[in-house]
Amino acid sequence: LFEAPTATLQEKLHLSRRQAVAAIGAVGLAVGLSIQGIVSGWMDICSIYACPVGALLAGVFFFWVYGREDCLEQVKQDIASDVEIERMSSLYRCLETAPGFTFWQP
Repeated sequence: LFEAPTATLQEKLHLSRRQAVAAIGAVGLAVGLSIQGIVSGWMDICSIYACPVGALLAGVFFFWVYGREDCLEQVKQDIASDVEIERMSSLYRCLETAPGFTFWQP
């Protein structure tokens, strides 16, 4: 989010990258500290409820668009050793017991 204003300061005011980042960082810090009391309750709601729901929806849509078999193939490729398989197998067993949920098991 800070890249566009940083680039603008570099282009319009001919500041170095370091100067532009410092200026935008200082403004961001000042604004953040100023509005913290006003938005803290709303941000708690966002971070506790909205972000996890968004992550869940992203996972569901990823499987829906990319396809179950392709997703599971990527999971299989990512597991590098038998140690990781043993460590993660309890997670897979837990997910497998969820109603209506099936998952690849090592």
